[in-house]
Formats: sequence, C-alpha cells, structure tokens
Amino acid sequence: MNNSLTKKIILFTLSACPMGRSMGTVLREVAELFPDLKVETVYVEIQVDEANQYRIKTNPTTLFVDDNGRELYRLEGFHETNIVKETLEKINQMKMDRAPELAENKETIEKYVLYLLKDGKFSPVEVNYNNRTSIKAPRITAVTLLVQASIEGYSNPFPPGTTLELIQFRDSTGIVMLKSASVDQSRLESMKEALQLTLSQFSIKEVELVLT
Repeated sequence: MNNSLTKKIILFTLSACPMGRSMGTVLREVAELFPDLKVETVYVEIQVDEANQYRIKTNPTTLFVDDNGRELYRLEGFHETNIVKETLEKINQMKMDRAPELAENKETIEKYVLYLLKDGKFSPVEVNYNNRTSIKAPRITAVTLLVQASIEGYSNPFPPGTTLELIQFRDSTGIVMLKSASVDQSRLESMKEALQLTLSQFSIKEVELVLT
C-alpha cells in the first residue's frame, strides 16, 4: 500500500444522515484491509469550506485522494465494501480515469415551510435557508431548521438547544432522534406533531421521536 496512488479516503456527509453513517462503517472495514490508508470524515454542514474546495455535490460522497490531497476519483451515494475495495485497487493500478473537473459550488437560497405554534395552534411559516454548498438534503435541513427555529410571533415546542442527531426513513415513516432536554408527555406530543406536519410535505405520514 505504500506505493499506492491513494493515500486517503475522505467521506463527505451530513452528521445526521444514516446513509453517511453506513458508508462510514464500510470505510472502516476498507481501512482494516489497507492499514496504510487514512480515512477521514467531513461533515459538510460544519466543514463547508472543505466541501466546497472539493466541489462535493451529493450526500454522501467518498473521495479518493493522493498524498497532495488531489482528487483521484469519487463515489457518490452508498456502496458496499467490495465496491470501494475494487475501486481503490483499480485507481492504484491506474485502471480508472481521473475525476472530471466539476463546476464550483455556489450558494443558493432554499425555501422551507415549518410548522410552529401560533395562538396555540400549529401554523405554517415559510423560512429561507442559505445553503453555502451544492448539497441538497431537504428533509434533514427542514428538521434542523424546525428544532432551532426562533421566529417572532411563533412558539417553538422544542426546548432551546435541541439538535438533530439522526434521522431515518422507512417507507412513509420518519424516525427522528433528537438531543434535547427532558420534557413532559404533553410537550413531547407537541414536538412530534410539529415534526409530522413539517415532514408531511415530503410524503412522511408518521413520525417516531426518540430523545437522547
């Protein structure tokens, strides 16, 4: 492995993305097969500059880089261990074409409708989100904005400091794991309703809420 072209694999993903976490597990398995290979994870909503430097477009993206940090190849989406291993071997054997030049990432304004309490009832409110990358993850973004929302005239049922830890989707069910202060049953139901209404725009009909 010392003479290989690939010196590091970088996983670009959102911190709450289950597919990214699964891809991280795959890369740890690959690293066990190639002890000299470095594996790094970049959370794109936090390490924005690095995501834009490599012009990441898709969540998750697995980047193969040389000892100068130059991209050799990328895999977008989830891939099993054997696919990553075969890709790595082909790159090192120079059997893969170099990655094509991609357009620079550009900031965009995305619009989301959140459901917050107004006069004791849930009401829709449209908010703008400044996406500093080219990565689109609308369901994760909507929940992140919802739990942190502070909008004049509206009440947010989520305690201050609540953060999204993980979100998974199974058919029309969303399983949302939040790091939050403990709440009573009434407030828990209110939080769940806010999530359900907000995610209903993405064809999610039921929400399971887990607090950590």
